[in-house]
Amino acid sequence: MCLLIAMRPGMTPKEDDLMTAVVNNPDGCGWAIIHGDKIKLSREMKGSKAVVKFLADREQYPDGWALFHARIATHGTVGLDNCHPFKVGGDSRVLFAHNGILNISLSEGDLRSDSKAFAEDLLPRLPITNLDDWFHFAMLEAWLGYDKAVILTVHPDLKQTCYILNEKYGFWREGVWYSNTSYKPFVQPVKTWGLYKDVDGEWKRLDGSIPVDSEFADIESDHFAAKEEIKCSICHEVVTSYGFLHGQCEFCYTCLICEKDMEECKCGEEEYDLWCEVVDD
Repeated sequence: MCLLIAMRPGMTPKEDDLMTAVVNNPDGCGWAIIHGDKIKLSREMKGSKAVVKFLADREQYPDGWALFHARIATHGTVGLDNCHPFKVGGDSRVLFAHNGILNISLSEGDLRSDSKAFAEDLLPRLPITNLDDWFHFAMLEAWLGYDKAVILTVHPDLKQTCYILNEKYGFWREGVWYSNTSYKPFVQPVKTWGLYKDVDGEWKRLDGSIPVDSEFADIESDHFAAKEEIKCSICHEVVTSYGFLHGQCEFCYTCLICEKDMEECKCGEEEYDLWCEVVDD
């Protein structure tokens, strides 16, 4: 489901948080930084390299709004072409990044992600000035549902340089807005950490390798078999395998066990040290 980060001028996320984010969201990164009347746009597939490059760029251009996106692929191929952010209608003055799954149809053979297709085909159909109109802005947020998006822009017809759609579903910390808590280590049972389904429905580890059968032993014998039939008790959306693997609803980001916001959740804290050992290995 990805992690989307927006930062006010002069603000930068902690390096450790970014490094954790790219481990938890391993399918490529992208970032954009406003400097003057231009936007610097970069993409990188290797997460650790992306963090180093982004921090260098941010140090060079600290005075504008910026965004960073770490991707988990749900639609479209895994590659630089589908790394956020995307030019809206090909306009380099307006960039779009997204966290969620958009309900749009793609033609057979279209290798773009849903987010890229939305930025290239659908969003350009709306007048750009809708972003400054509270009614149309609210309508776009409502259409997104629980999804979140950030638009960075230096378009002269717009009043702001950063627009956060569904800001209320993320949270601010020290001048940095996060769309969810995947910049933190996950603390679910160790046999389920780092397993996810790719776009072809095949189970993978975060490094892209194939898990062995023993890693699924506890999953299949426990509640995981009913994963497609469980609804979040907070937002009532159907929780997918992503939610079960990460212990949180991917729509409203509440804990599936204690039903608290993931920032307040204390479930699984006893597993934190073990998680660190697994990551270090």
